[in-house]
Amino acid sequence: MSIEKEISGALKYVVEMHGIVQSKHAHGIIAPGARVKENPEVEAEVVRSGAIKCTRCRNYHTIQHNPMDCCDRCVFIVNEMLPDLVASGTWTQESADEWRELVRQSVNHWKAAT
Repeated sequence: MSIEKEISGALKYVVEMHGIVQSKHAHGIIAPGARVKENPEVEAEVVRSGAIKCTRCRNYHTIQHNPMDCCDRCVFIVNEMLPDLVASGTWTQESADEWRELVRQSVNHWKAAT
């Protein structure tokens, strides 16, 4: 690959990422965390936008008040995995109950806000 094509591709990526950050995503995820780290100018824009890094998938998102700053997608996935996590011994029943309570509080927060 020529250096011009490489620079052009990198610039196109940065411009696309800036567009994503500015317009935001319907589900709150605005940027993939791994790709953001590759481009400091995009990371600076993401941080300026007030995005949070999901503690599970490491993507940046704008959803506030979710348990442990997880994005909506990860909250849904963890909820679906809870029975298997407890059955395998990865999580204790107390940890699962604590997670469910955090999700309940998050849902109640959103219901109160609307």
